[in-house]
Amino acid sequence: MREIFKEELIKLARKKKNLMLLTGDLGYGVFNKFEKKYPKKYLNVGVAEQNLIGISSGLAKEGKCVICYSIANFLTLRCLEQIRNDSVYHNLNVNLVSTGGGFTYGVLGMSHHATEDLSILNSIPNITISAPSTNWETKMSFNKLVNTKGTTYLRLEKNASDLIPFERKTYKIGKLIKYRKGDFLAIICIGGIFSECIRAYNNSKVNSSRISIYTLSTLKPIDEIHLKNILRKYKFIFTVEENNYIGGLGSIISSIITKYSLKTRLKIFSTNDQTLKIVGDQNYLRKKIGIDYLTISSEIKKVFKSEN
Repeated sequence: MREIFKEELIKLARKKKNLMLLTGDLGYGVFNKFEKKYPKKYLNVGVAEQNLIGISSGLAKEGKCVICYSIANFLTLRCLEQIRNDSVYHNLNVNLVSTGGGFTYGVLGMSHHATEDLSILNSIPNITISAPSTNWETKMSFNKLVNTKGTTYLRLEKNASDLIPFERKTYKIGKLIKYRKGDFLAIICIGGIFSECIRAYNNSKVNSSRISIYTLSTLKPIDEIHLKNILRKYKFIFTVEENNYIGGLGSIISSIITKYSLKTRLKIFSTNDQTLKIVGDQNYLRKKIGIDYLTISSEIKKVFKSEN
């Protein structure tokens, strides 16, 4: 995902004379090409993330299209007040781009786990939030966000799923994107956890024509009517996210099901409002918290077995 973002960033800098890229003393080697090509459009503010948002907001106030890049938890949790008061409140063109969503930096411990960022930012009015699941979604969402009025947040992981080719579908903010088509169970996910959903689908060994897989790469805003019309088609819905379900994807889908009295049954896979105190790579931590493909495929089998 990060490589796609870098490619699109350089293309964008060529088109937008007012673009500025700011980082918080990270990304060594990541932006060398950008800095060499556009030195006046790049600024490293140092280990001062709150200042990063303040400077970005000031530049945006002067008409710049600003890209702020840092590790997910540092960019969001450490800077929440500045994002809310300096950037969002003034409806400024500040585009927050994070790396390390979910358990991407799992081996560095909970200080580097970004499993609440989507939920917390989702509680702030007038912000656009995206967590793409594939390289194609990364490209499309980034280009949509920088042309969206106001403050936006793009959550990236280091790698996108290698199980899906570079898709060319229709991308619309707030709408579901379908990758598999079925008529009984729908799996809806957000972010890089998509790879676990595809593996679960392949591993479940049930009639694939009965299972749909969707991504909702835009957590906010959502097209509520569009979601309602999709959800009502299925008897079972699984939501999967590498994030707290409170304020996240699980909460959103649950609220729509409740609001419209849909007769579908919902199961949520998330970090379950827990903080992991152990360290390990992303695959290990996903397994420990129950959002890995084996856990999901096991639940798929249970659903189909209960219907027989």
